[in-house]
Amino acid sequence: MSIAPQTGFSPYGGSPYGGTPYGGHRAQPGFFERLRIGWHLTKSAFGVLRMDKEILLLPVLSGIAMVLLLAASVGPFLFGLASGAVQGQGAFQTSFYVLLGVLYVGGAFITIFFNVAVIHCATIRFDGGDPTVRDGLSFAANNVGRIFVWALFVATVGMALRMLRERAGFLGQILLAGVEIAWGIATYFVVPILVYRQVGPVAAIKESAGLIRRTWGEGLAAVGSVGIITMLLMIPGFLLVVGSIFALAATRSFALFGVVLAMGILSILFVAVLQSALNGIVQSALYKYATTGRIPQAFDARDVNPYGAPTPVQARPY
Repeated sequence: MSIAPQTGFSPYGGSPYGGTPYGGHRAQPGFFERLRIGWHLTKSAFGVLRMDKEILLLPVLSGIAMVLLLAASVGPFLFGLASGAVQGQGAFQTSFYVLLGVLYVGGAFITIFFNVAVIHCATIRFDGGDPTVRDGLSFAANNVGRIFVWALFVATVGMALRMLRERAGFLGQILLAGVEIAWGIATYFVVPILVYRQVGPVAAIKESAGLIRRTWGEGLAAVGSVGIITMLLMIPGFLLVVGSIFALAATRSFALFGVVLAMGILSILFVAVLQSALNGIVQSALYKYATTGRIPQAFDARDVNPYGAPTPVQARPY
């Protein structure tokens, strides 16, 4: 797949040096505009996925690793409770927080590791290559140290926000929600920066926030937009799960209940796998644009840069 150069002007009539021909940045898109952007980005990422269907195996492997992590961590904790090895409030709290830490760090590591693999496979495709699952896994394995450090960083921030939410009132909850959104946007490119630029977490956060600010102005409309689409795609699966309960109540047939419930769960899991793969592909495409000013041919300039935010001045090749 070739890379099409960005022309410099937004298809919506904006300037290449600001959000509008008169300077300044356009207001950030609302929900329905994000929905439109998310739909087009999702379709574009699907185009890449059709050429490299094996990428779907990476989120599946991630899910299997998550199950193994749960079994290896929650299992001993429950065994300790059942056997009486964990006794007293103090011992329980200590064991619980150790378990929580293991789940946070382990879950973050697994998620980031396989996300790196997906991003690298997409990058190979955007650069004209033909990626394999082994290419993605090998690249992630070569960066396992950086991935683990970032996983520790993410887990620490996540646990800190969790503890703050437990103590915050209504206004505090709103403030923390804003902080989490800002954190998600500012760190959107941290993973590709870590593995391609070979820098530490703090430098990667600064560079990620700087890339977004210089390239899209006040924020990146694509963040979360693909998630909105995939959440909508999950609705049929949730309806099947709920429908299985009504089917059981109406027919008293456990066979029908099991079939409908299995269909719903499999549907949700399939969409979750798709979401993980599509997010990695979109992230790779946007990082390519932010660092080189070029848009992968499968993607539309109107969605990557909808309001004519300034294109990168200095291109950094991978």
